[in-house]
Amino acid sequence: MSPQVVETNQKGEAPRLVRKGRAAKPLACWIEVGQIEDSPLYHTVLKSGWIRKHRLNPDAIAQIDKHRRKLTGLP
Repeated sequence: MSPQVVETNQKGEAPRLVRKGRAAKPLACWIEVGQIEDSPLYHTVLKSGWIRKHRLNPDAIAQIDKHRRKLTGLP
């Protein structure tokens, strides 16, 4: 069973999107561990392991993505 993630578009509507494939299981775990219901998907994780409930800066997401792609050899 694939997890479902609700994202809000620019009009404020929240279509239901089904995530499938290799990323679905880790995403479902992240949502469960982070107890994400009505909050942003990406949060700050402190060195202590605590997950903060405020939104992660989009620039930080881009930097993390770039770093992870480099580690895997993706462009």
